[in-house]
Amino acid sequence: MEAPKQKRRKYDVEEVNELLENYIELAADIHVDIEKCMHPCILQWLSNYNDMTSGQPLSLYYALMATIAHLSI
Repeated sequence: MEAPKQKRRKYDVEEVNELLENYIELAADIHVDIEKCMHPCILQWLSNYNDMTSGQPLSLYYALMATIAHLSI
């Protein structure tokens, strides 16, 4: 017997871009102790990224993970 197929919503580029923009704006207001809530490998990558650029890696990471979670529902 076949498992029922889930119907997934399709997103276009504009929708994904809007989600990312919204989550980046939300992430700007988040203050967390990074060392307590991230795996050391990810923490090191974010530190390296921050040293090489003027970006805010926590905001980018949060926005990316929130967007992926939203799209996977």
